[in-house]
Amino acid sequence: MQSHEIQLRDALRETDPVLRGIIDSIDFPSFANTHDVFEDLCSCILDMRIHYAGSNAAFRYKRLKKLMQGAAITPDFVLANDPDYWGPLKLSRQKAESLKLWAEYWEELNLSQVDWNTLSNNEIYDLLEPVKGVSRWTVMMILLFTLERPDEFPETDYQLKKAVCEVYGFEEDKKLPERIRELGDRWKPNRSLAVRYLWRWRQPVRS
Repeated sequence: MQSHEIQLRDALRETDPVLRGIIDSIDFPSFANTHDVFEDLCSCILDMRIHYAGSNAAFRYKRLKKLMQGAAITPDFVLANDPDYWGPLKLSRQKAESLKLWAEYWEELNLSQVDWNTLSNNEIYDLLEPVKGVSRWTVMMILLFTLERPDEFPETDYQLKKAVCEVYGFEEDKKLPERIRELGDRWKPNRSLAVRYLWRWRQPVRS
């Protein structure tokens, strides 16, 4: 662990005694960040889940990376392959079309020249949400993981809701959204790390 990660972990431990138990029971939820907005958003389109989150996530993305021998997924690569190429990935034509549209959008707006770290969250939402197949949740995954924004909180995420119910003993009823928001308020300004801990606890990464 790096020193700033230790500081974030220790600060988060002090906010919530229940979460502290999770933090103390598992390793720090580190991940090998690509820092590649194009590739990471491709993984969301392929699997409806970013490839960093959980042991059973992103099987299409991982299969594609294996076919590519680990090379980066680029707009040129996506645009060079017709829909039939994606057959071994069990990818629907609709998803293949979404990948193509994303690559075209990236090239059209020359997004490779964007310094993402200089943009606000709202600017990034405005830039990425118009892409077909990209939702607000998708953009939040890019913010939380790829860009490592520290205080993202996908409160409607299925895995987060399941983890919160299991850890805190909450019922999945109409009061759950409010209870999750209250937890999020408690974890500020380190909600991203809290979410990553809960995801990692519920879906440990396997080699």
